[in-house]
Amino acid sequence: MMDPPSPPRPSSPPTLLKMPKEILTLIIGDTTALAMYSFTWNNFENKPFFRQSLRKTSKSLRAFIDEKPINLNLPPEAIYFVVSENQIVLTIMYTDEDRPKEHGIEQFQMLTTYKQTDEGCVYYNSADADLSMGKLLRGEDSYEIAYNDFESFLRGHAGVLEECSVEFQPIQSEMKRQKSADLQQKLIAYLQSRSELFQVEELSITAPTGTEILSLLRCFCPLAVERLIFSDGRISSMDHLLFDARGAHRQLDISNLALTEHWKKAFSIEIYRCLVQSPIYFFATPMSTFMLDTLKLEHLCMMRDSFKLFPFERQCSMKFNNFENEETASVEFGRYSNDGRTTCWFFLFPGTNNVMRFEKRFTGQREIKIENVVIPPSDLARIPFNILQV
Repeated sequence: MMDPPSPPRPSSPPTLLKMPKEILTLIIGDTTALAMYSFTWNNFENKPFFRQSLRKTSKSLRAFIDEKPINLNLPPEAIYFVVSENQIVLTIMYTDEDRPKEHGIEQFQMLTTYKQTDEGCVYYNSADADLSMGKLLRGEDSYEIAYNDFESFLRGHAGVLEECSVEFQPIQSEMKRQKSADLQQKLIAYLQSRSELFQVEELSITAPTGTEILSLLRCFCPLAVERLIFSDGRISSMDHLLFDARGAHRQLDISNLALTEHWKKAFSIEIYRCLVQSPIYFFATPMSTFMLDTLKLEHLCMMRDSFKLFPFERQCSMKFNNFENEETASVEFGRYSNDGRTTCWFFLFPGTNNVMRFEKRFTGQREIKIENVVIPPSDLARIPFNILQV
């Protein structure tokens, strides 16, 4: 008697990769960077399902997804990419105008942190407490994974991005420093390969040297730039509440940056937490913030004369470590008022009530703020102003 036939073995569970490529293409193509939400209004939770998460499912699926254009029907407002000693952080900021604002969910961010371990790359979002809460991509390199995620968003974005920050902080480890440098070159190569330069309104670039900042800056379209922020990254952004000009001792060479079309086009330029050699680079910038090691009388005269070119809407903040011959320079610069907290010099544009005001604080940061303001004629009589020679 023949043995009964063996029951069929249960088939392996279906996977996306076993679907016909035509079907898989439709699914991936319709998967946006933010494709699903689950909401609990009384105890609000935002659980986005990211196409980026699909990429990390397997190497095969990642390769298939990367061949397809990302569908950003909810385009980001800002992208931040920070490479530091121990981790890489990618942040994407969105605003969803279709969501009900009374629940406060129309604006949100996707933040992903990537760290390298002996086993591979661990990535997790801002809600996770530590590495144990993250997902391990065994055998993968955190620099490669983070960069590929960053580039995929850049590839999918069309038009002008409101804000982009690219930050390569100084790194002590020689091996990590080389990885960071390689990643930086990879980013430059991609941005230069685009059919059109990437357009950003507010562009922030951090790198250890002015040469590196310049190489990154040239990868962006100068026509869209409105605000520029540069830094050497040697002081952590977490220290901002304790920082003043006396904490800056390094000088950033911005001479070549000041020759670019980006610099000439920008309405606002800020040199963040590092020193510059001279205010001369900011003569034609409507709004500027920078730091000097030693403020001199000639610097004040330079800025006063440059402000004549912009009688309206001009502001400048000069921070400094020292003020050379402060008492003598204050008198030589012109008549001033002193209320015990601030020293103010006023320069009146002849025939108008437009005044250039220099304000130096006695407390807090060592700083002089300069701005062009309109003062009512009735108040001019109370001000010890100087007549501006134009």
